[in-house]
Amino acid sequence: MSPVTKINHTLLYIVTLTYLFLFPLFFLPITANFFETNKLALTIVMAALSLVFWGIDIVSRKTLRLTLSPFTLPLFLVALSVVISIIFSGSNRIEALLGRGSFPPRPHSHRPGSSQSR
Repeated sequence: MSPVTKINHTLLYIVTLTYLFLFPLFFLPITANFFETNKLALTIVMAALSLVFWGIDIVSRKTLRLTLSPFTLPLFLVALSVVISIIFSGSNRIEALLGRGSFPPRPHSHRPGSSQSR
């Protein structure tokens, strides 16, 4: 195993452990939604870091290995159904891919006539 591969595997391990440790504890008081937005941002950052380290590992080894298992075919079928659904979803394909709503979520405003207590 080359030194780059060893370092990469160590970094992936550290990213995974850091994510598992931080996820239940991570929140920032500067956003409108203290929990959901911050945990989603943490998940995106850690997934991006893992993807970068995985890409570096593939480039350094100069091989892409795909392990076929009984789970692989259903996984590809679900991915294919998502792609087909996005293609035929109508005019707003971004919303079909990301779902309704926004990131970060907008703060809720008080609507006149609602039964919201103060």
